Amino acid sequence: MPLAGAVADMASIHVMTAGAIGTGLIGLISWTGLAANRHVPAVGPVMVAAYVLVTLAAALRVAALFVPGEFANLVLASAAVWALAFVVFLIAYLPGVMLPRRPRLDLDQGASRDAGQ
Repeated sequence: MPLAGAVADMASIHVMTAGAIGTGLIGLISWTGLAANRHVPAVGPVMVAAYVLVTLAAALRVAALFVPGEFANLVLASAAVWALAFVVFLIAYLPGVMLPRRPRLDLDQGASRDAGQ
């Protein structure tokens, strides 16, 4: 049973690092990047695909611990899917941050209105 406990510990670490941190990273970057440029952060189908791919990569990484003889193949597949998730993320994300920054209507109009008085 000690080996089973070690495998469970390794699986939980990989779920946290590959899955949770990867998903959190995509979510944080997309939300703050688009909001900083004053674009409405929205999750479209391409962004959803990026989230799904990160989750799939984590699942493949965990599966590698339980499928005898396929560890290397599943780890490589997990890495490829994880990298693909971030390529898909960039495809969805870059157009939003490459657009010109929108003015903040609540502050910019108020400042010009106050300056005229």
